[in-house]
Amino acid sequence: MNILLVSDCRHPGRCLFEFLSKHTDHDVKMETWKTGPMITENQDEEHLSNVMKGTDVVIFSSGCDEQAYEQAPHSSVLKHIKTLIKMASRIKVPRFILLSALGADDPQGPAEDYLYHKREAEDYLKNSGLSYTIIRPGHLIHGGPSGKINMQENMQWIVNVDISCGDIALVLKSILDSGKLINKIVEITSGENSIKKAIHGI
Repeated sequence: MNILLVSDCRHPGRCLFEFLSKHTDHDVKMETWKTGPMITENQDEEHLSNVMKGTDVVIFSSGCDEQAYEQAPHSSVLKHIKTLIKMASRIKVPRFILLSALGADDPQGPAEDYLYHKREAEDYLKNSGLSYTIIRPGHLIHGGPSGKINMQENMQWIVNVDISCGDIALVLKSILDSGKLINKIVEITSGENSIKKAIHGI
């Protein structure tokens, strides 16, 4: 498959790209922009259409880290997401995977504004007509894959909110290879289950 990874997150974006490039048979390319300006100020719709042409799956990880997200106005990052979803829908990309955030189902607390915009992006994707998968990871940490996670559609009790970028990459590889979790929203943290078992349980 042809995979387009779009990210403004320096470490997570690079981690996901390198893992998927090295450990899958998919053709993976990465599109980045600096946090802040609207994507359409630097890349018009014709450019985005050309970048997405022939793409089977778009993976979107912009604003995937709350601290990085704070470097740009939340509304600006949300517009990035909507622009990409709209273009993917227009050219009929078969699948769109959005990395959201744990807590986006019920935004509250110090990160309420961040989570609210994550939730708005989720709703926009769900209403786009695209086949989607929405992944709500816990707190992202640097590190390779452990291969052990907790995955649920709605977590009620969380022992460890952290999850490594390496484990997120493994989850992405698994759902790309298996074609599972279409039109599903899942929440993931570090845990005790193998990724195969965790996905099978959804």
